[in-house]
Amino acid sequence: MDIQRGKLYAVITGDIVGSTKFPEDARVQLHNIMIVGANELRQAFLNEVSEPIDIFSGDSWQLMVSVPASALKIALFYRAFLRAQMKNIKVDTRLAIAIGTIDFFVGDRISNWDGEVFQKSGRLLRQMKHVRMGFVFSGKEKEDFHLALETIVELLDTLASSWTEKQAQAIN
Repeated sequence: MDIQRGKLYAVITGDIVGSTKFPEDARVQLHNIMIVGANELRQAFLNEVSEPIDIFSGDSWQLMVSVPASALKIALFYRAFLRAQMKNIKVDTRLAIAIGTIDFFVGDRISNWDGEVFQKSGRLLRQMKHVRMGFVFSGKEKEDFHLALETIVELLDTLASSWTEKQAQAIN
């Protein structure tokens, strides 16, 4: 991976809502679907997602997007894929999208990397209590843009939270 100092990246950090209450067979199915979804995502967004999704702690995941303008589209793709594929249980994921810089990376797993974009994404996910999708952008010079994008993300979250399985399939 060729990390460029000062370049903006997007990081999406997520976790599956309520998965600890799923029966074991559903958690196994979910994990397999998360992996398949990650592979489908990388194929669909090959130029934007160069690193594999990192799935950890059973139901948490993290993804780096090298083209930040594609982050929202990629987040919705993965969310729709998960909802469309889990046939027996209604599944949703919380996800926090951050745009910022990367300081360094260690190893192959992006959950081991560090920089403001990783810190902001993780912090935002921990702060999200009543929404499933959030966005944070580095830099105060674009406050109007940031506020407009936050509003768009909130609207998309409201719509995506009510998707049926068939609607999620149509989106995906």
